[in-house]
Amino acid sequence: RTVVGALVVVMTLVSCGDAITSSHKSRQRQASLGRWLNGEYGPFETVLVDNAATRIGYYAKGTIPEVCQEQLQFSELLNQQRPTLVVVADDFLDAADNSYDSASAHLKNAYRVPTSELPPHKEGFAIYIRNPPPGRKTQTAANPQRTRR
Repeated sequence: RTVVGALVVVMTLVSCGDAITSSHKSRQRQASLGRWLNGEYGPFETVLVDNAATRIGYYAKGTIPEVCQEQLQFSELLNQQRPTLVVVADDFLDAADNSYDSASAHLKNAYRVPTSELPPHKEGFAIYIRNPPPGRKTQTAANPQRTRR
């Protein structure tokens, strides 16, 4: 019994130490991207993200964004929410092929931020902005199917 108790205490201390000392660079990069989006294109009234981009959406909006849990919801949420910012993982769009076609009407009038414009090490996400700030050089994604990887 004493051995089990000691093992539990040791495991708890190791877990707490790891949690305190870990840097979580991917989380820091996502938070940085969200802040960058807000600074470059914000503020955003409504934000739609997938699970992988939740942290980006949070920092871009400054509060909890609308999260699309399943690809089948994507088109429905786009049309209901009419978000000013959409951030989804590139592979989310590939998996959302069925709902993507019906969502393309919304996304074709949105500006897709090219990967080349993003800060370093921020690839892997498709970012669409509706109504970018005036004076910002943008080009809308006339054919969202072509902008996908």
